[in-house]
Amino acid sequence: MCRLQGLRDDFARFATLGCVNSVPGDASWIWQAGSGTWQSCNLAVRGDIGSMCVDAAGKADPTSLFVSLPSTPDRSGCFAWTAEACSVDFRRVQRIEFDFDVASCGSVWAAPLWISPRPWDGPAPTSGEVDFVEACPVGDLRTNFATGGTEESIGNPDNLGGPKHMIMTLDNSAAVGAAGTLRTKICDLGPTNCRDSAFYPDYMSTVISTRGQGHSFPYIFLSDIWNGFGGDSGTLGGTEGIQVRL
Repeated sequence: MCRLQGLRDDFARFATLGCVNSVPGDASWIWQAGSGTWQSCNLAVRGDIGSMCVDAAGKADPTSLFVSLPSTPDRSGCFAWTAEACSVDFRRVQRIEFDFDVASCGSVWAAPLWISPRPWDGPAPTSGEVDFVEACPVGDLRTNFATGGTEESIGNPDNLGGPKHMIMTLDNSAAVGAAGTLRTKICDLGPTNCRDSAFYPDYMSTVISTRGQGHSFPYIFLSDIWNGFGGDSGTLGGTEGIQVRL
């Protein structure tokens, strides 16, 4: 389970997720800062605002990612983190679950957690990309599939009303001849009060990264904030150069 926290330096809010403080990532941390330039954002990618959560007992969680945009005076930029060492074969995945929360993110294009195949082969709807939690268009937190499948709203990225738990499942993921529909649920912590959310019918037999193959392309977990001044067509749904409110 990866626990993705929000984008505001307010640890009281994230304490129920086991994040009462944060420390810089060490050798055990699964996340690493992105670098270079990425198609979705027109500035050099950096990761200086990401850190690892610490619980009330002082134990750091190497799977966690706490991102605080207000922690830097230079908030215009392209921020990204990848979990390269945790690549997965989607043919071996039946279920992915994680806890998350965001705060004061209503004016920024952020994706606290998504997963993407390597290589990413377009067109986008059949690439296999799964954006578990993304504020795009800005002002609405959603689960989407790069315009494939059926996306659904999770809630208001300024305030979700408390931390959430996501469950993603794949039908018959190991069977090459099966349709392999992808389904998601959004829950309160527990998990409790779950509701059906975004889904992609026949995902495994449709997307380029899995269809007709006994093994999928390797999938990589990512997290990002695109707060630059341009990029690919995704920026049409983003609001470039606008900062998270303090």
